[in-house]
Amino acid sequence: MLKKLIGLAKKKNETTREEILGQIAGLIKKIGGEDYNDIPLTLDTNLKDLGFDSIKFMNLVLSLEDVVGKDIEDIISEIDDLSSINTIRDVVDMVMDLM
Repeated sequence: MLKKLIGLAKKKNETTREEILGQIAGLIKKIGGEDYNDIPLTLDTNLKDLGFDSIKFMNLVLSLEDVVGKDIEDIISEIDDLSSINTIRDVVDMVMDLM
């Protein structure tokens, strides 16, 4: 019984890669507006191909506060190189590392 309760607690507290992808895709579509509604977003989607410039990228990073549960200062201090983030996979990996 205890193992079952521990397993349920872990499942409740763990955020899966798919859940993070869904959250990131939602943020990208919110930032991009109506133009992004019909674009399928996958882990391999390149942010530059979506038309993400530095302003949209920073809006995405700022929006990660809610996903990660940390202040933007903490997020930026923990990221080694923002320029290495090119795809949605990179964003998801970064979020998972920050959690």
